[in-house]
Amino acid sequence: MINCKCEYPTDIYVLENDILCNGCGGRVGIKTNIGYNDMMLLEDDNIWYSEILDKNKENDFPPILAHEYQRLYSLFNEKNVFGLMLQVKDVFELLLKMPVLLAGNITYHKVDKSIDEKKFLYKFFKPLSLNNWLEELASEILKHEKLPDLLRNPLEDIKQKYEDNKIVEWRNETIGHGALKFENDSELAKDINEKLKIISEHIKSYSKNYKLLKIYLKNTPIVGPKSVLELNNSSWNELYFVVDDEFEPAFPFVISEKESIYFYDSFKNSKAYFLNYLNGDKIENTAEVNITLKESHANLKKEIGKYKEVENKIIDDKSAVIQKTGTFKLSTEDKYLKKLDVDDYLTPDHILNWLKKQIKDNSKGILLLQMAGGLGKTTFARALDPIGLNKENLIEHKCSIRTYYINEIYSYDIENFMAKLYDVMRAKPDLKNPDIEINKLYFPNLKIDPKIEFAKFLESCLKEHDNHFRKFNKNRPVEKLLLIIDGIDEIPKTKQTILDIIPENDSLPEGVYILLTSRLDNELKEKNKTFNLKKLQRLRNTKTITNELHIKHYDDNNIKLLKKYINESILDKENDKISTYLVDKADKRFLYLKALKEILDISKEGVDLENLNDLEDLFVEYLEKLKEIYGDKYFQYLLNILIVVATAPEPLTISEILYLINEPHEEETINFKLLGCLSDIKMFLKEDRTARGSCISISHHEWRTAIENNYHKKIDELIQSYYNKALNCNLEEELKNRENESLKNWDGETYILSWLIFYFPWPFQQQKVNEKDVIKIINNFKQNGIVLYSRISHPKSAPIYLRERLERILTYPIMLIEEDIQLIPDKIVTSEIYYFRSLVRTDLKRYEKALKDIDE
Repeated sequence: MINCKCEYPTDIYVLENDILCNGCGGRVGIKTNIGYNDMMLLEDDNIWYSEILDKNKENDFPPILAHEYQRLYSLFNEKNVFGLMLQVKDVFELLLKMPVLLAGNITYHKVDKSIDEKKFLYKFFKPLSLNNWLEELASEILKHEKLPDLLRNPLEDIKQKYEDNKIVEWRNETIGHGALKFENDSELAKDINEKLKIISEHIKSYSKNYKLLKIYLKNTPIVGPKSVLELNNSSWNELYFVVDDEFEPAFPFVISEKESIYFYDSFKNSKAYFLNYLNGDKIENTAEVNITLKESHANLKKEIGKYKEVENKIIDDKSAVIQKTGTFKLSTEDKYLKKLDVDDYLTPDHILNWLKKQIKDNSKGILLLQMAGGLGKTTFARALDPIGLNKENLIEHKCSIRTYYINEIYSYDIENFMAKLYDVMRAKPDLKNPDIEINKLYFPNLKIDPKIEFAKFLESCLKEHDNHFRKFNKNRPVEKLLLIIDGIDEIPKTKQTILDIIPENDSLPEGVYILLTSRLDNELKEKNKTFNLKKLQRLRNTKTITNELHIKHYDDNNIKLLKKYINESILDKENDKISTYLVDKADKRFLYLKALKEILDISKEGVDLENLNDLEDLFVEYLEKLKEIYGDKYFQYLLNILIVVATAPEPLTISEILYLINEPHEEETINFKLLGCLSDIKMFLKEDRTARGSCISISHHEWRTAIENNYHKKIDELIQSYYNKALNCNLEEELKNRENESLKNWDGETYILSWLIFYFPWPFQQQKVNEKDVIKIINNFKQNGIVLYSRISHPKSAPIYLRERLERILTYPIMLIEEDIQLIPDKIVTSEIYYFRSLVRTDLKRYEKALKDIDE
């Protein structure tokens, strides 16, 4: 709501493009749903353990614990409620994991281990949820009689506190909703108050234990919370803990890396992941560490092979277990992702009525909807899409609808368009089932007569949709089919585009309609999209397009819809003056207005609207507000997620996002921290439901541009990390180690291998890597491609997207070879790559390209 902060109850008014108060004459602040004014609940001496905060005594405690506890107090002083809650979560994790990891190190270095000790160590080698740490690792090590009391006593207590206070469930429920979902500060502050008391009471009760727990770098004690940030010139295996006056190596579960201390976090796909609690950095560790841990994993697996239940048993949070229904999965994750959908959609009646009239009055047709940028043409397309928002329908016209979304990075390509559209047309409206029942569609050969072939494909789609839906409801036949192709203005200049295969109206089957969406002609000129404009003009000249609707910023219907949105979603009441002001401030664009709404909702104080002049200002302002709430440590995690999604050439699954940010992930588990972050950046995102499951992508290309403009250095670092992942990926070894796993569990690896061609197209030419590495890339990609082909070569054993990825995996080394043929003197290597790519292209029905590969 909008009102003045002054003491006088009064109205507000608009003057010279500003919102002023009648009472005091000042600029009005904009109050939000979250006030952040209940920190007084935390001003209770009983919730803080003063000794660890005392600068004279802090050095008595383990430096990491002292550092993290003092961060709690700093966040409290900064009145950063959500950041404080996240830090409470981290301290709880640290108190549980630290004694478990130290016990793990002691056990690891024992010469003669019992079978129970080997089973305990083996449980470290998998992706670990917090519940795994509690119920498996902590519970198991407490059974060991020889566990030193220095570790046993605090571990028993913190484990009991976890169970009594249901910390795992609390963590998942709070963090999974993000920073912006709490009803009020009193509720959140009271919750934090209780958790802080638990932490402080525990540390106070076991202060003697913690004070005796010393950490050394070589022979020098690490003293004080700041010292853990300054481990200069340290090697990963030079840390030691002193337990009962014995020096115990910290390696392999606690290491020194990047001049700081990293704790073991998880193990997946033969890789160890370590976490720095001080800054939130998670790393896929160095080759030396991984080699050591892989050898340990292999030896333990061999020695306890008869205890098969240990290897496969995964005890996880009840709320995080995926329930299987029929042939597809309904998970808690899907429910959270559903919340990314637009929740404040308003029907643009003027557009919907136009569309309905065209379908009612004509037996077929190709329609063009042109709207100014930021007015919501994609949102409208998604609202009609039964796989998308599914807010509108054309049931009264007995019309089935499917939508295809173009982006300038990937989906514009003709072959990809047909492959993806084929899946879209086969999909049922519930759409979460990859084993789709609409399966008798004609697959066009676009090399013959693309327009006629595409028309045959659409005719078969209409027929099969009618057959399919009659099975479920004889009284609801499908007599018409609407294909929406959204964003034709995004198509880059290429030899042949999607617009070249649009059938002329005469050859379009009866009952079939195509709706093309685009920006306005004048915007295509301004954006240097004259290529697209010429293609559109050709469709007009040939009378292929049968009707058009153009919506400009200043159209009355657009202004009315914007004001309705303001009155219902921002003001909660009608106020024409303020709504007019905000419409102008948002440049009469829904995209700007929705961003403005999110900023108003998140702001602690009033928002100075004068400084928000364009979309990039709104973007920066929103992220700055989130940074205030999250704190720098946790904000970096959120920012990594946003950058990963924004720079991706295709929508990403949760599993792929986690892989790209170095978070190991199992299909059966949910990362609530990730879901909470997605909730808080949902204004930049949209959910796509695909044959791969629910996927996340950037919602508008202008957000992508803003991210690229503001974080180009971080993007470069990210792309370099992708290169390192791809260079060191060995599918043959990893698939051998986990041969019974679903191929879907390898989506992260196949994604980065297949898309390095996008992120890192010409590494040798641009001298980003040396010649030796380029040769390694060629051989590595060849071998990975062959291994992957061996797993998906049976026609029904893998989905199309994996075959498309495999084609790109094999194309990358060919591209590098063609750049400098002198790199590969062995022609057998080149021939093998061409041969296997020809097989993949044959499977994808890309016969002409397959024949060219055979010729090579």
